[in-house]
Amino acid sequence: MSENEPLASAREALAGLKFGAVSLTVHDGRIAQIDVTEKKRLKPNRR
Repeated sequence: MSENEPLASAREALAGLKFGAVSLTVHDGRIAQIDVTEKKRLKPNRR
């Protein structure tokens, strides 16, 4: 794995997200895990 690959993965996660959160887990100064939580916005039903 190249040194820039984890940052590229984090950027990709951000680019694909409209609403939500991206969490990075760092071990020994390096990104070890990327968690993505996506929120779906639903339109209210109108009667």
